[in-house]
Amino acid sequence: MKRGKTFSQVIKNGCVIFTIITLIIYGIGTMLSNAEKVFIPTFQWILLFFVFSLLFSGANQILRLDRFSFSLRILFHFLAAALLYAIAVILCGGLYKNGVTLLLSIFLFIAGYILFAVLYSFKTRKSKRTNSKKDSYKPVFH
Repeated sequence: MKRGKTFSQVIKNGCVIFTIITLIIYGIGTMLSNAEKVFIPTFQWILLFFVFSLLFSGANQILRLDRFSFSLRILFHFLAAALLYAIAVILCGGLYKNGVTLLLSIFLFIAGYILFAVLYSFKTRKSKRTNSKKDSYKPVFH
């Protein structure tokens, strides 16, 4: 893929990831809110979500590396995503100050990543099957 096309794809995917994260956080906030206290993310949190989403989208390029096995690509992607999450959300967001919030945040990140990895592996396996069926036909008569 060309550099400019890759960059625009990273930006587009980052915006999609940002939208999904924001919707999930607002959904969790409405479930956890009660009559006296309403969970509304601040502008700082929205910016952190956006920065994390763009960096996460950039880390998704690891999944395109064909020189590593599928499980290694998932492992490297998880490590990169966890590092980005630790820096962008936990440290910059100040989640390390409250233990319960920190644990809930880490649990949600891991659960979301597992869901992502399962969906991605199904998609990859399905596309490989489709490609192998297309490539298996060899014409005998020209």
